[in-house]
This record gives sequence, C-alpha cells and structure tokens, in this order.
Amino acid sequence: MWKLSRNNRGVTLVEVLAVLVLMSLILLMINGVHQYGQKQFVRQKEQIQNQENVQFAVKYITREIRRHGTFEVEGKHKLIIGNEKGDSSEDVYIYKNNAIYRNDTILIEGIGSFDLERKSQGVKLTIGSNGDPEVNGEVVETIIYSRGGDN
Repeated sequence: MWKLSRNNRGVTLVEVLAVLVLMSLILLMINGVHQYGQKQFVRQKEQIQNQENVQFAVKYITREIRRHGTFEVEGKHKLIIGNEKGDSSEDVYIYKNNAIYRNDTILIEGIGSFDLERKSQGVKLTIGSNGDPEVNGEVVETIIYSRGGDN
C-alpha cells in the first residue's frame, strides 16, 4: 500500500522556526535603519527651515534699512524704519511670541531671538532660530549700516 520513503525532502518545524527567527532579526535591523533615516530627515528639514527663517529675516530687514535710509532702535526688540518718526511710510518691526511682526502683521515665524543694538551709523542685528543652537538652531549676527539719511 503506502510505502514510506526514508528520503523525505520537506522541512522540519525546527528549520521553519529558525528561518522565521533569522528573518525577524533582519527585518528588525532594516526597520531600525529606516526609522533612523526618517528621524534624520525630519531633523534636517527642521534645521533647513530654521536657517531659511533667520536668513530671510536678516536679508529683509537689511534691505529695508538700506532702502529707507533712516531707522530708530527702541529697546532690544523694536525697530522703526522710515523717514521721520510718526510718518505714515514708516515700518515698525517688533519681536514677540517667537515671530517678527511688521506693522502688527507677522513677517516671519520660528524666530527664537531678535536683538537690536544701536551702533554709530548702524544697527547690530542678532537673530536666532527656534531650536537648540548646537543641534538645529541658527544664529546670525550682523551690523547693518544705513546708506543714507540721518541716523
């Protein structure tokens, strides 16, 4: 009737379990590498966004100071750019709530610090991004000289 062969070509349960354990370990390692890559991507994206925010703010304010020619520094976080104090063409830049406001409208968000210091014929501007400066933050410090007007 049924003849049992001594040469079985199947796999045993132990062999199947060994393969499953090895495949699980390989998949866990692949998953770890994938998650690390995703975290790095998010971190670098945040870093780039922080750098862009700071660089945009510095370039914009520099351009406005040079274009208008006159400015006034009031405290560490308020800059008035325009012709004469009280003139309707002046722009007021204020730092509050991690953003720089231009005439009470948000100009740029994601700013961690905005410090102004009056210098002879110019203003020292220090802008820092949100985040840890050593990890993903950006701090730019520059002195902007006016190209005209009385300061």
